[in-house]
Amino acid sequence: MRPTGRQRDFGRRAVAITETLLPVHKFDGETFGLVEGPPKTDAGNRTIPLPGWLCDDLAALLAGRAKRRGSPIAQTEYLFQTRYGNPINRDKFREKVIRPALVAAGLPETLRTYDLRHSHASLLIDLGANVLAVAQRMGHSDPSVTLREYGHLFEGAQEKLSEQLDELRQATADQRPRAKVVNLVDRR
Repeated sequence: MRPTGRQRDFGRRAVAITETLLPVHKFDGETFGLVEGPPKTDAGNRTIPLPGWLCDDLAALLAGRAKRRGSPIAQTEYLFQTRYGNPINRDKFREKVIRPALVAAGLPETLRTYDLRHSHASLLIDLGANVLAVAQRMGHSDPSVTLREYGHLFEGAQEKLSEQLDELRQATADQRPRAKVVNLVDRR
C-alpha cells in the first residue's frame, strides 16, 4: 500500500500533508470525482503541529466513527468522509462541517475556508510568530510569499519589539547587582 497524505499522529500532535484532493468536473466522458495529487509546491508537503485541544477533538471524532462501525480507524483514513468512507468533496465539506461550525461560533456563514486559513496566519503573526514559521505552516514555497500576502499584518512589529525589550530590561533590572551608571551624554 502506498503512503498517503492522510497521516496523523495525535500522540505527537501532528498531521502530515503530502497530498491534495482536487475536484474534477465532467471531462472527456468522465463524471465528477476527486483526484489525489501532490501539493502545489514542495513546501506544501509538510508536517503541521496541532494544538492539543484540536487533537483531542479529532481523536474523539475518530473514536465515535470507530464505535459506530465497530472497527478501528486506519491511520490513513480521511478525517472527513462520506458515510461510505469516501473523501468528502469541498462543497459537501462546507455544507456539512464548515457552515454548521460557523453558525455555532456565531460567525457569518459567508466566511470561506480560505478566510479561515487567512485568519490562522493572522493569529500566528499576532502571536509573534516569525515569517519563516508562518510560511512553513502555510505551505508557502518562500517566506516572501508570506510577506506579500500578510506583510501588512506585521505593521507595528517594531514598536512591539521595543516594548518587549523594555519589559525584559525591567524584569531583569531587579536581578542585577547595582552598578555605577555611566552617563553617555556628558562624558568630559
